Amino acid sequence: QLPEGADTWLAALVDPQLAPVLSAIHAEPNAAWTVASLASLACMSRSSFAERFGEVMGTSPLAYLSAHRLRLAAWYLRQNQHSISKITDMIGYASETAFSQAFKRNYQLSPSQYRKQYQ
Repeated sequence: QLPEGADTWLAALVDPQLAPVLSAIHAEPNAAWTVASLASLACMSRSSFAERFGEVMGTSPLAYLSAHRLRLAAWYLRQNQHSISKITDMIGYASETAFSQAFKRNYQLSPSQYRKQYQ
């Protein structure tokens, strides 16, 4: 059984314009992606891309990118193989403080508190 939201992700994977964008985001989550750079990968204008992404995925491109980065960070924290500083770099946050604040907003725990739950 697929998790909630998987149907939108699968729809995007078969979309010829959105599939390369999702592939790029997942291959390089630490890249400094912008809506314009993602639109370029989709061979679309910025506004058309943002609209299409929102229609198919149910969220904006940058909100999806942020959520993906945080899911990836949570996985790294559960694996306990990298420092929080290294995870910050791996997922594309400019600073550990920015990462910690975003993570806490999403998971209601700091990265270190989250990691302790899985030790």
